Amino acid sequence: MILSTSIFTKQVCFLQLNTSRNSIPVFSKPFIHFKVWRTLWTQFSACCLFHKVVLVCHINVELFLNFLSYFLINKFFFFHLILSICHPIVLRFHFIIFHFHTVAFHHLQLIRFDKH
Repeated sequence: MILSTSIFTKQVCFLQLNTSRNSIPVFSKPFIHFKVWRTLWTQFSACCLFHKVVLVCHINVELFLNFLSYFLINKFFFFHLILSICHPIVLRFHFIIFHFHTVAFHHLQLIRFDKH
């Protein structure tokens, strides 16, 4: 985001320097030149895409770790993880579900261990 801001600042300065003394300044015109908008939109889209890739990778690592831990504790979570991968709403709330299940099922495992 800092990179996008600095590129935006350079482009604005460049546009302001390129206006002649008698012409109307760039920002008093109703719109900025299409090329500038397209360049800024491309940079913004690239930043968004990068953050999406990072988020997806993080979620995939999280799911893999869930699979390893939960499959060893309880085979029911294999079904839960398949639903998490397939259903986007469950996937978005997966971090909340993960932490809730971790606390709840470790607690249940301790109760089961105490009973034996």
